Amino acid sequence: MSVYESRVNVALAWILEKAGFRERAERSSRDRRRLDVILLYEGFRIALEGSYEALDAEQDARQRLESQLCDFAVAVVC
Repeated sequence: MSVYESRVNVALAWILEKAGFRERAERSSRDRRRLDVILLYEGFRIALEGSYEALDAEQDARQRLESQLCDFAVAVVC
């Protein structure tokens, strides 16, 4: 993930937090098992996987679901 994508993830997490959601933005790109942004909503873990490439975002979202790291995954194209 480029520096710019990570900044988008942190900004998205900040916006979600201000909207009242509990969230966590992951800032490390070394461990691809880590989620870009994890949104905690009513007991569900929702992964937001962002990328500049639609295919990359979709693959990451699918991988998070298959790895059972979240309950729902959303691919976000920046």
